[in-house]
Amino acid sequence: MMAKLNNFSLGFYLLVVGLAFHHKILKSACATTRSLSPLNVLYIVVDDLRPDLEPYGQPEMHTPNLAALAKRSLIFDRAYSQFSFCAPSRQSFMTGRRPDTTQCWNFKDNFRETTGKDWVSFPQHFKNHGYFTSGVGKLYHPLLPPNGDPPSWSDNLNYPYFNPPYLGCPDKESWCSLNPAQHNFSDELTLTEALRRMRHSAQDPAARPFFLGVGFKKPHLPFRAPAGFIELYPPAENISLAKHKTWPEDAPTIAWNRCLASPGYKDITQKRDYAIVMEDDEARRVRRGYYAAVSFTDSLVGKLLNELKELGLEENTIVSFHSDHGWQLGEVKATILSFDKTLPC
Repeated sequence: MMAKLNNFSLGFYLLVVGLAFHHKILKSACATTRSLSPLNVLYIVVDDLRPDLEPYGQPEMHTPNLAALAKRSLIFDRAYSQFSFCAPSRQSFMTGRRPDTTQCWNFKDNFRETTGKDWVSFPQHFKNHGYFTSGVGKLYHPLLPPNGDPPSWSDNLNYPYFNPPYLGCPDKESWCSLNPAQHNFSDELTLTEALRRMRHSAQDPAARPFFLGVGFKKPHLPFRAPAGFIELYPPAENISLAKHKTWPEDAPTIAWNRCLASPGYKDITQKRDYAIVMEDDEARRVRRGYYAAVSFTDSLVGKLLNELKELGLEENTIVSFHSDHGWQLGEVKATILSFDKTLPC
C-alpha cells in the first residue's frame, strides 16, 4: 500500500516505524491466524539525498530499486529534517529529540556529553525490548557519539559499530567514475558487512528479532561511483539547471550562510556571493555526478533488499528508508531553504 502524508518531522521517526509495524501486523493478521512474532527492522539511512527519485516525480532519475520499494511502502511527500547538517540531524533522529534539546548544532558536540548521557537512543530502545541491534555505515556522524554509541548495540565485541572511512576522488575533484576492479568504495564495504550481519541473524535464533541499521554515505560529496552509473545520464551539457539559482528577492540575509558549499574541490569555483552560487557549466557537471552517486546508492539498496528476500526474511521485516537532510545543486547551500531540509522518506 502507498500513501502520502504531509508535514512529517524526523523527530517523530519512532512514530513512523510504529505505523509501519501496525500496518504490517494488520496485513499479517488478515492473511493468517497464526501467532505473530516480533518483526525485524531494516533501517536504511543515506547521506545528503534530496527527493530526486522516481517515486517523487523525477522520471529522469535511474532508481529502480527505490521505485520498487516505494510501490509497496508508505511514503511521505513533505518530510523535513530537523537540521540541514549531518551531525545535528543524525543526533536528532537517532534520539527522537530536536537539536534544541540535544544541544547539538555542529560537528563537535554529541548528545551523550551535552544533555543526554542516559538517554535511550532509537536503536537502544529496540535493544531494550529484546532485539539484536547492530549498526554499519554512517548512521551516527563519525565520532558523534564516540565509537558509534556502544549503548545502542547488542554485541560490541563481535558486531561493533562498523563505519569504513570516506574515500575521495583523484585530483580532489567533486565527482569521479572509477573502475571497480581497481578502486574500493566505502559503501560497498558497508554493504558487505551489512549482508554478513543479516546472514548471521538469519542463521542464529539468538540474533532475532533484529534491528539492522545501514548507513550509506553517498550521494555525499565527493560523488565517487563505479564506472557505468554516470553513463545512465545524458552528457553534462544536456543536464538541466536548478530552477532557483539565485538568492530570493528581499529574503532576509540571516537565512543565508556564507560557508562554502563545496570546499576543497578544484573543479568548483568557491563563491561567497548571494547572487551567484555556481557557474552553469560547473552546476551541470556536479548535478550529473550527484545523479550517478544516487543511482549507485540505489543499486546497493537493491542488493540489500534482494538478500533479505533470499534469506526468507522479507515477509517479517519492516524496511525503513530516509536521508539525513537534502542537498542543493546550484542553489544556495547551508540555508533554511527547503532544498536543504526536504528529504525522501
